[in-house]
Amino acid sequence: MKKTLDGQTARMKASKQLYDSSAVFRSLKPVYDGLQKIKFEKPRAEYKADHEAELKQFYAARRKLTEEFPYGKVDIKIALPVWQRIF
Repeated sequence: MKKTLDGQTARMKASKQLYDSSAVFRSLKPVYDGLQKIKFEKPRAEYKADHEAELKQFYAARRKLTEEFPYGKVDIKIALPVWQRIF
């Protein structure tokens, strides 16, 4: 009984982490897209310095999501209904 409960708790925590990562990914994607639009080195470095904390959060969330979706594209539309039922 305890093993089953611990397993379910671990799965719920992992799902919650993925759900939180997807929310961070969606909210910070415009910051990342803004960085990608800048082509010149100096303005790009200034933008990175101004948005360093947000970009770190975005990269961490992207890493977690690409571990779950290794085929290259983060497909949040598939996972969101499942996560919404759990939470």
